[in-house]
Amino acid sequence: MYVHHPAFKWLKQSIDEMNIVPDQLNERFTSILTDNPEESLSTLEGVVEEVFALVQRHYPHLPVTERRKQAAFTRPQRP
Repeated sequence: MYVHHPAFKWLKQSIDEMNIVPDQLNERFTSILTDNPEESLSTLEGVVEEVFALVQRHYPHLPVTERRKQAAFTRPQRP
């Protein structure tokens, strides 16, 4: 499910309509949008990893390994 809204006005309602979501997604997205950039990036990376795990668990027939590698490749390496 993808909902584009530049002000994130309906984010909670959109998340509430989803059947499968990472834990505490609404709170985590709120922190991503309001915390300092380093914490936000770390939180967002965690959400992305959880989404990949949820896809693998609930839709094992979908090939996510290559996408997961691509997502990891585009992230900066942390010291």
